[in-house]
This record gives sequence, C-alpha cells and structure tokens, in this order.
Amino acid sequence: MVRRFSDVSEIVAVDWNELVGSCRDRKSLLEQVTREVEEAISATNSQAMSAVAVENSVACELERNRYQAQLWQSRVMRAVEAGDDELARKALARKHEHQKLIAVLEERLEAARGASIARRRQLEVLKLRLAEARRFLASLPTGEAAA
Repeated sequence: MVRRFSDVSEIVAVDWNELVGSCRDRKSLLEQVTREVEEAISATNSQAMSAVAVENSVACELERNRYQAQLWQSRVMRAVEAGDDELARKALARKHEHQKLIAVLEERLEAARGASIARRRQLEVLKLRLAEARRFLASLPTGEAAA
C-alpha cells in the first residue's frame, strides 16, 4: 500500500471518516494508517530524545561558561588588588570572551528548549491520533471489507 502521510501535520489534520469514507477496504486502510502513525511516533520519539539531549548539552556548556566567567572575574579582582593592571586587563578580556559565549549559548538554549517542547507536544498529539485511529478501527463492523 502507498504511504498516505508525508508529514506529521497530515496525521494531525486527518479526518478518519473522510479518509475511509469511499474506501472499499476500510479495515486494511486503517490498519495501514495505524502502522504509519506508529512509525511517525517512533521517529518523533527519537527526535524528541535528540532534542532533549541537545538542550541538556547546551545547558551544561552554558553553565561551564558562566562558571568560567565568574572565575575570570575573581582573577580580575585579585589582579586589581595586587596592582597588576596588565594581568587585570588580560583576565577581563577572558571574562568578556566567556560573556559573549554565554549570550550565544543562552540563545541556543532557548532554541533547543523550543525544539524540545515542540517535539514532545507533537509526540503527545500523535499518540492521541493513534488512539483515535485504533478506536475508529475497533468501531468498524466485524468482517467489514467493503463500504
């Protein structure tokens, strides 16, 4: 059977009655659709796990850079207290490097969180649509092959 859905949004938007309305073998069509939704769930689950992994990785990198910025700030303060202006300037430059990275990483983290949330929501919707498809399939009269 030919794949019916090319995109998750098609699964979300499908009207089961309309899909099987004029089909001769409703049960086979719904079984195929159910398999396709299960495949979409599997793929989306993998994508959701990857998105969470990226989010966690970026969050860790962000925290490392925040810590490094704090360390360089304390080195700036110690250099100033010691009267070593050259060392203070170098430490301040390193602190600014980390602050720039922090700004970039904060944007990346927000994007990663957005992607993670979107994938998890998509997964939940697909699970709901799968349950609907299974209920629709179960509601077909036993032995129904033709409409």
